[in-house]
Amino acid sequence: MSLIIFPLPALGEEERPEHSHHLQTAQGFFPSCVCAAVLPILHLLDDHDVNADGVSVSEVANKIIWDCIVDDPILFLRHFLEKLTNKERQEELTFLLRKLMVYFRKLPAQTAHSIFNYLVGFVMFYVRSPCEGGQEAIAGAISLLWLVVPCVEGIYFKDLKQTLKKEQCDPYLLVCANVASAKKILVHGPDLSSIPSQLPIHEDTQFSQILQESLEFFNIPEDQHHCHFIVDTKTHQVHNQNSYVRDFYFFRRNFYPQLSLVKMDPEDASLALQKRVFMLKFIEVGKVLLTNAVLENASNHQNHVQFLHEEFLKLPSFPRKALETEFDMYSGAWGKELFGMDCLHKFSWTKLMTTMFNNMNSTFTWSSDLSLFLNVINGTIILLFEDTSILRFCLSSLINTCRHFKHVFATSGFLYVMPTLLRVYSNNQPNSVLCNAIHFVCRQFYVLHRKPFVLQLFGSVAPLLDMTCGAGGTLDTSKVQPDNLFKMLLALEKDCPDNLGVLDLVHGEKPLKALVGRHCLLL
Repeated sequence: MSLIIFPLPALGEEERPEHSHHLQTAQGFFPSCVCAAVLPILHLLDDHDVNADGVSVSEVANKIIWDCIVDDPILFLRHFLEKLTNKERQEELTFLLRKLMVYFRKLPAQTAHSIFNYLVGFVMFYVRSPCEGGQEAIAGAISLLWLVVPCVEGIYFKDLKQTLKKEQCDPYLLVCANVASAKKILVHGPDLSSIPSQLPIHEDTQFSQILQESLEFFNIPEDQHHCHFIVDTKTHQVHNQNSYVRDFYFFRRNFYPQLSLVKMDPEDASLALQKRVFMLKFIEVGKVLLTNAVLENASNHQNHVQFLHEEFLKLPSFPRKALETEFDMYSGAWGKELFGMDCLHKFSWTKLMTTMFNNMNSTFTWSSDLSLFLNVINGTIILLFEDTSILRFCLSSLINTCRHFKHVFATSGFLYVMPTLLRVYSNNQPNSVLCNAIHFVCRQFYVLHRKPFVLQLFGSVAPLLDMTCGAGGTLDTSKVQPDNLFKMLLALEKDCPDNLGVLDLVHGEKPLKALVGRHCLLL
């Protein structure tokens, strides 16, 4: 930028031609010049070396970055977020962006909004142009979105849904998105010159059906069936045979998804499938945590909870997707990683349900709907009761729920919970940690609700009692053994120790006391 200065003529002098003098002003050093070195500065946040004056490198880097994101966040972020779609640098930039949000938990509002918009646009980019590696990129972006949401004000599910629906990417970001599935799908055979088959898609169509019909259509010999798999034509991702087609391919006018029947080595296909399932679980966890973060940081919780309540009721895949588990993939190269991700997946869903319950009105009148959401917690207990941390969280969630919805649980609430607890208790008697935890929780239920709990306990166990186990000698795992029920009743008389620290996660006054209400007086 240059300034043009015109000198004024002195008094009594003739007017002379004006000469302009160009003075070059210095460029602002901050923050544009600093932004050129933003990536190395972000790396220095982990450098804790200290100079002679006691000032650490990380402290200086922290101060510089904070000044940048306060003064001109758009310019600061643009220097590296615009390169986020570059595959060669994507991993490093995602890592640095995560580091930025970890070190600065309370981001300035403008910075948080900029990052949020960048990441949503990044997801839209890969949704519109699917390619190999696109799922990994989307997963990385979603894992960052829920971290930045607490600093972004004014996020509403309805507005978010409308915006994302216009861009046709709501199922990729919203866990409650209900999108119609594709009506037809094209399947190409191993011979690309052959005519592809067109198959109709229904609500309950699985990839196993697509695979079976494709094998028959393309006349694949039976001895080669085990080495043929269904693969997405664009992304080259292997599909799990037990997955539903409607969860992956959505309705778009004049557009039909394309799959390929590919011959692969079974071991290579199994490894690719494990990686694929791991990534899908990771994306699902990110979407659930994003929803939970929006709900926790909302100013008006009731509107958000009501929206989620209505959306989940209309969602055909709920609570199925919350409890989907790939037991057959827990072995192999990625078995442990997949099991760990599956635990996080179930835990995040349970956390979302708990957050919804805590923010619902205690006079919740749709008691029949409550069972649908409680099934997520019940299913998590059945699947992962051996994980004491998840068991502890689930049991504390049940106590919080029965305390929050005291009117519902005074009449019918325990009918949705006790069958699961009794079955798990009866079928796992050698597990003393589990049995003692259920003893303690049932004791707390009794302390809170007294007679209503006991009556509902007997009402829920009546159709489950295995009265023929003594005659046949075999135990039915879908039933409850009478002697185990008797042990449970005896445990209600005693003070059970809280070995897992369940009460530490329970809200409100502790130790628990009886809930005084009309139902208690009547009984």
